[in-house]
Order: sequence, then structure tokens, then C-alpha cells
Amino acid sequence: VMIVGDSEMDLKTGKQMEVLTCAVSSGVRNESVLREYCPNFMIPSVRRVPDIIACMTNRSSPGDSRL
Repeated sequence: VMIVGDSEMDLKTGKQMEVLTCAVSSGVRNESVLREYCPNFMIPSVRRVPDIIACMTNRSSPGDSRL
């Protein structure tokens, strides 16, 4: 399970649920604001979500990654 979002609320919700979080910097907040919430992934567009899923499927480390 992973929460994908572009706001503080999205990332806080994911952290509270103890699931992976993915911040999208092309939405409501910019990258510097979203980084404050320590997302597991940071992407410039939701179009990159399939890349993250592929990475997770290949059992790559889901650590802090910029795709």
C-alpha cells in the first residue's frame, strides 16, 4: 500500500497509516515543502507512479528515492 499525494495532509495520512508515501511535486505544494514530510518517494508527476510500482515489484529498496 502506498499513498500518492501533493499535500501535507496526504503525506501525514500515509505516515499515520504506516504505509509508503509518494509526494508529487507538480500539484498543490512544491518539492521543498513536501520534503519536510519525508516521503519515501518524490516524483515530478503522477505519470511516474508506474515506475515506482515497477521498482517495488522488482524488490528494489523503497528508501528515499527520486524517480
